[in-house]
Amino acid sequence: MQIKVVVSTTTIDDETFSVSISVIDQGIGINEADLPNIFKPHFKTTDEESRVLNPSSHSIGLSFSSRISEGLGGSLKVISE
Repeated sequence: MQIKVVVSTTTIDDETFSVSISVIDQGIGINEADLPNIFKPHFKTTDEESRVLNPSSHSIGLSFSSRISEGLGGSLKVISE
């Protein structure tokens, strides 16, 4: 599987800028019904294929990432197509 990381910046004013980091992969995706819950600690998708591919997952990575981003004044968004 190939993973692509894209980083871009936007200048807001002389002292402020924003950073956008996109991580793009061609994985199996996330069920639309699961998307509202994926930032909850220990939430596991209802998709059986995902459970088979990641049986030892503790399901805390997206929760940690979201909290870190919010602590820094940012946000985290997931799009699954």
